[in-house]
Amino acid sequence: MTTRELCLNIGVDRISKDANGNCIARRSFFYSHGATSEHIAARIKTALPQAVILDQGTVIKPFRGGAPLAQSTHWWVKFSVKGGIK
Repeated sequence: MTTRELCLNIGVDRISKDANGNCIARRSFFYSHGATSEHIAARIKTALPQAVILDQGTVIKPFRGGAPLAQSTHWWVKFSVKGGIK
């Protein structure tokens, strides 16, 4: 499964890798409507049963039009997959 396919499958905006090779899935939001980063973690475990969730959280930032995803309000989930993803 490619990174793009995984993004579409679990409903996140972007998946990137940190310096240690762990994956970070991020999804921006303006209104949470009751969702949390735990919902994204559950979708990751469903799509990739071999994934290990390392950490998760929420970043709250003031709205700035045109700001990159990492500098906007978003949920994030850090996970690792044995063998990695493409």
